[in-house]
Amino acid sequence: MLTAFAAQLTEIEQQLEQTLCEVPPALALIVTADGAAGERVADLLAADAMRLRTRCRSTDASLMAVSACQAPVASDLRLVLALLEVSHHATLIANQLRLIGTELQQIGSVADVDVGTGHCLAQMVVLAGTQLDAAVTAFSMRQCTAAAQIDTLDSSLDRLNRKLFACARDLDGSVAARTVAMRHVLIARSIERIGDNALEIARQTSFVVGSPEARA
Repeated sequence: MLTAFAAQLTEIEQQLEQTLCEVPPALALIVTADGAAGERVADLLAADAMRLRTRCRSTDASLMAVSACQAPVASDLRLVLALLEVSHHATLIANQLRLIGTELQQIGSVADVDVGTGHCLAQMVVLAGTQLDAAVTAFSMRQCTAAAQIDTLDSSLDRLNRKLFACARDLDGSVAARTVAMRHVLIARSIERIGDNALEIARQTSFVVGSPEARA
């Protein structure tokens, strides 16, 4: 019976991880959201957010159902709790995708206005996607060392966020340019939060394996 329980947990985990792996390609679409393409990208992000949110609800329900029928050993219980935490942060990521889509719709036809914030935003998109990929891989492979290294990526993402904000603050351009820059600030904030959620997902790795750091 415990073997079947472990198999169910593995299936739930794989489904959640697979859905999370779809987020970085979705983020990459942000840098293509110029002009009329913004609304299309916004719609795609909304669909991705809904799919991720639905998967998280399914994950939570499945975890509660299988756990209620078992008396899990310590390692399985750690995995259940970790997956609930991963699902929570995945839901927060879905919320950020929705917010990004809303900002892209607000930018609309002025998205092709050249402002310095666009370059920083493109870098943040790539870095956040890399960070989430690395977090999911570290958790899936139970690689505590790789999970710990994601702190470095998150610090780089924070620096880019501050750089983008400073660029927007110091921008001396048209109303359209300042509007785009401000929207970029809000999108960057959501991307930075996705990085924070990725970091929290990675931190569940040491908890699952029962490392001394997780028990401290």
